[in-house]
Parts: sequence; structure tokens; C-alpha cells
Amino acid sequence: MLGTSVYLPRFLRKISMNFNQHLIFEYDAFRVAQFAQAGNACGSLEINDKQAHFFKGLDYFNYLLSATSFTQPDFINVQKFYLAKGIKRFKWITLEPNCSHQPFLTERFDLLEMNVSKSTEFHSDLDFSLLEPTHAPCYARLYLKGFKSISDPANPQVLTNFKKLLGHSNHKVWRVQLKGCSVGLCAMFSKKQEAFLSAGVVLKPFQKRGFHKEMIAFRLQQATKLGFSKLCSWAYADGISSLNLQQQGFKVCTTFYAHHFSSKA
Repeated sequence: MLGTSVYLPRFLRKISMNFNQHLIFEYDAFRVAQFAQAGNACGSLEINDKQAHFFKGLDYFNYLLSATSFTQPDFINVQKFYLAKGIKRFKWITLEPNCSHQPFLTERFDLLEMNVSKSTEFHSDLDFSLLEPTHAPCYARLYLKGFKSISDPANPQVLTNFKKLLGHSNHKVWRVQLKGCSVGLCAMFSKKQEAFLSAGVVLKPFQKRGFHKEMIAFRLQQATKLGFSKLCSWAYADGISSLNLQQQGFKVCTTFYAHHFSSKA
């Protein structure tokens, strides 16, 4: 077996059943679908009943999503699949902390959720402006800078990709400014009565000033106004973003793991 099966408490068994369909991963499926429409070598499919994404040249999206372990033959098939796409690195995202096939890196993340029960008051010196498709250059520049990407924000294909993500009723992105200076970005992706707080990034000159907390508070207010009853997000386990979310009322419902693998051609 690729992974070592572990006993899951009852509350985690429910999460396990819904893990592959969780909104935080539906957001990735949404983005991959938009990028595919823009002409990129990417897509989503099922491998042995498990959700997989691929995007040649963008490692983040090259992962297989499986709450529990899968067999060694399954793992070999996954390797072959990604190699056939010209992709040598991929991730297995799972609830299980261990796997017998040795990854070169394992990252640990908190999956956080919150039930919205009342409206929240929000006051800030920050200015939040909703981005439209015409703002794709600004979106690309701030996102890539904030997440330290080596991609060129002026690249026409990159601009097309970011433009495809704007203008959707279920995906809102805000530029955050302080006295006319760009502080960062924050976003929210929704489905039915649930919203995912995503892409909250503060540029380096403005970090450690509490602005990430304000971005969370702003989106809580927006979610309440839009009538969402449940919110979710994810962050590095025990990291500052996770702590900020918890201070705003989020609870860690489980921890998941990203096991990174490298294949040889």
C-alpha cells in the first residue's frame, strides 16, 4: 500500500467522506477549468475514482486528491499519467500523515470552518475595491508578487489566465489599499450557502501590521451581507494565517497533508 491506513475518529470520518468534494478543492477545479478555456495545457479528471489536476509548468495544480491511501499499482499509474503530460513533480493530498512511498517533502495544513450566526461590524483604514476583468494586469501583478511567483505578469497568456478568473458571480477578488498604496489582495469563492476565503496575501512592506486580520474581517462582513451560512479556509498548520483565522472565529476541523513526489522520465 502507498499509504499507512490510520483510524479516523467519527467526526473525521464524515470529513473523509466529503474531503474530495470540499469547497477548498472545488476552487482549484474552478480555476483549472478557467485556465483550460484560456488555452493552457491543464485539466482535471478522475484516476481510479480519485480527483486529479494537471497543469504543465505550474506545479501547484499537479496533485491527486484522496482522503485515504491507495495501492502501489495506483501510484505507479499516477506517475505514468503525469510523466505522459511532461510533468515530473506531483502531490498527493490526503488526510493521512504517513505514506510508505517516500516523498521528498510533506506539508501540513489546517482546514478551518466557521458557521455564520450574526452580522459582523468592520471598521478599517484599508480600502477594498472589487476587481473586474479589465483589472487583470493589476490582479496578476499583485498576486504574483505577493505569492513570490517567477511568472511574468506582463506575459499575454498570464494576463489571459487572470482575466478568466475575474467577473464571475461566485468568485470575488478585492484589491486592498492604504492611502492609495497597494497592500495586497483577498478573494472569496462561493457555492450555494458556503464561501471559501482564499488568496489573502499582504505584500512584504505591509506585513506584521495586522492587515491580514482585517482582510479576514472584511470578508466575514461581505459573507454575512451575501447571506452565506458557512465559511471555510485553509492555511499552513500552526502558521500565522491559521492563528489569524482562529482569532476571527474559525475552528480547525481537521489537518490534511500534501506529500510531494518527483518522478524520473
